[in-house]
Amino acid sequence: MGKLIQALQTVEQKENEKAGQETKYKFVTMSNIEFGSVYREKLSSWVNYIKILSNHFNQNLLEFSKDELKELITILKKAEQEI
Repeated sequence: MGKLIQALQTVEQKENEKAGQETKYKFVTMSNIEFGSVYREKLSSWVNYIKILSNHFNQNLLEFSKDELKELITILKKAEQEI
């Protein structure tokens, strides 16, 4: 869980930097859950997402905001401390 928290904190830091072109950061867990962020040049903003791959033909993509990213990091840190 520590590596996931570090990856999400890196994404959070990168969101504070303005990218000049479309950029993507991602972290894939051993169970094929992908966390990431994409800078959309046309929107001039970052889009955060979680992609859950259930099989080769089916995947769930959940998008979330910068504030929700901070909340996710806080929840993961709390869960890590309780383990």
